[in-house]
Amino acid sequence: PITRFVNFKIHIYKEMKSHVLILLFILVCCGYAGAASQGDSIQVCTGVYPSLSLSADTAGFVFSGHLEGILPSEPYKGTEKYQEIRPVSGSVHRLAFKTNLLYDVLLMPSLEVEYRINDRWSVNLEGEMAWWKKEDRHKYYQLATISPEGRYWFKTRKPWHGHYIGIFSGFSWYDLENGKDGYKGEAVMAGLSYGYMFPVSRTLSFEAGIGVGYMHTRYEEYSPVDGHYVYQQTESLNYFGPLKLKFALVWRLWDTGKKKGGAR
Repeated sequence: PITRFVNFKIHIYKEMKSHVLILLFILVCCGYAGAASQGDSIQVCTGVYPSLSLSADTAGFVFSGHLEGILPSEPYKGTEKYQEIRPVSGSVHRLAFKTNLLYDVLLMPSLEVEYRINDRWSVNLEGEMAWWKKEDRHKYYQLATISPEGRYWFKTRKPWHGHYIGIFSGFSWYDLENGKDGYKGEAVMAGLSYGYMFPVSRTLSFEAGIGVGYMHTRYEEYSPVDGHYVYQQTESLNYFGPLKLKFALVWRLWDTGKKKGGAR
């Protein structure tokens, strides 16, 4: 009985040892997957069990090696091999629709469309319009703007997530009056922008940004007299300073699908 008990203990010890080794190997692979999530390639040694293929699609990586058996009773038969791990390309949204919440609060609804050309470049088209008036009180709040923009994105971990700089231009029409003198004219502008976008879900993001540049406007000044609007003078104004302020809700769509890839 003592001999059988000792043999049973030895058998349990061997089984536990084999499972512990397998568990350690899997944990090491998971650790490398966490490090590789930053986008870098990693060399993984698979010399302990030379021929095990482990797939971890949920982590976005594929591990491959050369294991010819993982049973502890089978002797080690191979040399250390190193395999490069590369991230598997995921889906990328090419298009984004936005609304500037700051302008919406000011009763000037806004709409933007941005198209992602590649990892570094995108183009954006922005438009706002407020067309409110109360003629009996001589109040006009009418303003429309259209502004195209090209953007350069700095390297980030994910698409649509990070800092960018841009160059923009724009054209505006306006008619503004608050019971007394009114101003009606047009404006052109150009400048530089800076912003940051961060995702809050798979398809939604927030974007904060500012634009600084030069604006030239030419307008007519008028005054209400006896139910009529009387022309006063024409003026021009040159301005340099902040031109845009943004905190936008972004809806990303047009998923181009996943590109298959992995270790080579």
